[in-house]
Amino acid sequence: MLRLSIQRVLPAQAFLVALTVCAQQPDPAVDGSGEVAAPPASISSDAPLRSLTGGDASCLSAAVYIVSSVSDSGSGSLRKALEDANRDCDHYDVSCQILFQIPPPVPETGWFTIRLSSPLPPITAKNLSLDGKSQTGLTGDTNPTGPEVFLDGELLEAGNGLDVRSPGDFQVSGLVIGGFPENGILFDAPERGSRSSSYLVADNYIGTDPTGTAAAPNQLRGIAVFLEPLVLLPPTVQAVANLTIRSNIISGNGRSGIFVHSGQFLFFSENRIGVKATTGEPLPNGASGIYFGVASRDGCVDHNVIAHNTHFGIALEKEVPNVWIAQNSITGNGLYGLDIGLDLATPGGTDNVVGRPVLTSARFDERTGTTTISGRFPELPPGLHTQTVDFVDLYSNTALDPKGGGETWLGDVRRGSQADFAFTFQGNLLGQTITATMTRTAYAGLIRPSPSPESAAGLPLCQQQGFHQQTSEFSEAILVTDYQPLGETTLHAH
Repeated sequence: MLRLSIQRVLPAQAFLVALTVCAQQPDPAVDGSGEVAAPPASISSDAPLRSLTGGDASCLSAAVYIVSSVSDSGSGSLRKALEDANRDCDHYDVSCQILFQIPPPVPETGWFTIRLSSPLPPITAKNLSLDGKSQTGLTGDTNPTGPEVFLDGELLEAGNGLDVRSPGDFQVSGLVIGGFPENGILFDAPERGSRSSSYLVADNYIGTDPTGTAAAPNQLRGIAVFLEPLVLLPPTVQAVANLTIRSNIISGNGRSGIFVHSGQFLFFSENRIGVKATTGEPLPNGASGIYFGVASRDGCVDHNVIAHNTHFGIALEKEVPNVWIAQNSITGNGLYGLDIGLDLATPGGTDNVVGRPVLTSARFDERTGTTTISGRFPELPPGLHTQTVDFVDLYSNTALDPKGGGETWLGDVRRGSQADFAFTFQGNLLGQTITATMTRTAYAGLIRPSPSPESAAGLPLCQQQGFHQQTSEFSEAILVTDYQPLGETTLHAH
């Protein structure tokens, strides 16, 4: 086998700079004469990969394409890299990367802007990643407030930033995507049968400028998801991430930040949605922070900041099953924080909507420095007493009316033999309000392990095999007051 490792990157051209090919050789390190084989200095991605492998596609294991120009098209452009990846990676079934190596000088803004004059080609390649963070390897961290590459669609009359139609295993990270007439990122992939695929969106700014402090709105949604669910899966299948959206800024978009029309195994974590990059100041999306449509299911939504969006923080149609929502900061959204059914407050307990917990008291005790919150779990539906485990998540809020939200997660309580519960928080929450959600956990397998909010590996239950979870809306808010022991209340006669 002859291995070629191409290291040289030439400015202003797109090159296939890393690949592995094989040929019939007596030794993988030498050529036929016994001398060390010298690789060529560069291989243009304009050349079909078949010519590099002698027609043996099985010899090719990986390819890396370099974006070295901010031009809309031509050699070195992102458009050319995508065209080449679509042609080669899908055809030869190899893993591909698109890296950004735009040469200096860096613009005074601190970032490079790729301003498109027509939509990029749909991404059909399998096993493809776009790595915007790779630009820092050449020019350094020139934009400390955000990514160094801005994909700008302000000149377009129609189109999305990235139109992802890959059948699976696609990743994009480290880009700013804003100003597009439609969606920042559109996932519109075909049905994949029983094949497990994954999509990852991480560390991007979507709908803002590269500083994360001003809107560069995508006129429809930040991320729009139309992924066909997997079929022919056994009921106890391991929850494989179909779509993970993690550690992004998704703010300033014309409609929802994340819009899911259809999709399965949806994991949204550690995003900032509706706020600026590093502060809690509003930078709202024009509709909901996250919307789940009737054809979506099986999701985890955790550790996000979802605030100041025009309509809802998180909105779910009533028919959406198995969505776990916990440990987020949901505050200041226009209509309601967490809404199931798009009808504002829903007590639950019917129509497949989990019932809300009821909070009965919240008192701060100055003697112990603790705040004790009391409440009760909703009644269990008939037949579920031995099949489910319920958890209540508790939140504090600086607003007297949290509008169906929860600002700061305090902890959780598991249902015991009694419906009543008490939770003690070490700290003074006097004057704040408390809200809570309840998550019902069911196990679909034959032998149910004892559930806990997180596994030993740190995974939520919704990412563990066989567990199905559904979260209620937030409870009515209750104000934290002073604790006054019996016999110490002062009565005034005037």
